[in-house]
Amino acid sequence: MEDLKTFAERIEWARQSKGLTLEQLGAICGNTKAAAKKWVSGAGQPSAAKFNKLARALDVTAEWLITGHDTRTNRPQPTQQKIPDTMLPIIGSVQAGVFQPALQYDGDWERVPFITPSGYNSKDFYILRVVGDSMDAHYPDGTMIVCCKLRAYNGALVEGRHIIVERRDEYSDGSEATVKELVHDIANSQWLLMPKSSNPKYKPIPIPNGNGDILDFAGRDDLSITGVVYAKYELNRNF
Repeated sequence: MEDLKTFAERIEWARQSKGLTLEQLGAICGNTKAAAKKWVSGAGQPSAAKFNKLARALDVTAEWLITGHDTRTNRPQPTQQKIPDTMLPIIGSVQAGVFQPALQYDGDWERVPFITPSGYNSKDFYILRVVGDSMDAHYPDGTMIVCCKLRAYNGALVEGRHIIVERRDEYSDGSEATVKELVHDIANSQWLLMPKSSNPKYKPIPIPNGNGDILDFAGRDDLSITGVVYAKYELNRNF
């Protein structure tokens, strides 16, 4: 198959399959996290003498790492599995407690393999790391979530959806963001950003809304839904 065309894509796929951090990947060969980051980004490769050690640790062959082919007949090739078709960027983190400044990483994003769902373009998606415990029933601190840009989302914004909401910060001219479950409080004609947490200190965040349209925050121009949580990130998930 032609999906993982470069060494960088293959070693990143294998790293994610084994659940290794960049630091652990580098340590296999006595290298640093910075060196491993170059390998998975395509900015460099390990020395030839280290390919066999890497291959053994990643449960692949040196031949496959180097060429993308595996001539062995006694085990399946990695490319016979469901193969990611793109490398999705982890663009930042989002607070799962209250609105907090949205942390955007710099342009040198870490990227992870991803299988684009049918009917979408890979550019419709990005990944955020969840910070905090107000959604730990679904997303423990540190969980990576796959988010779909709102303009590209082809589902309905209904009760129970997990959404990314941004609030413009009037003091810093930046934005604050949170991830919450969407709940419609019909009796009070408002939507709620509902925490799903083991910590009782978190309370629903009401969003006044007169006509029941979640995209119309009753004149709250400082609030906007920017994305919908599509799934927790899981390598090779069959969407």
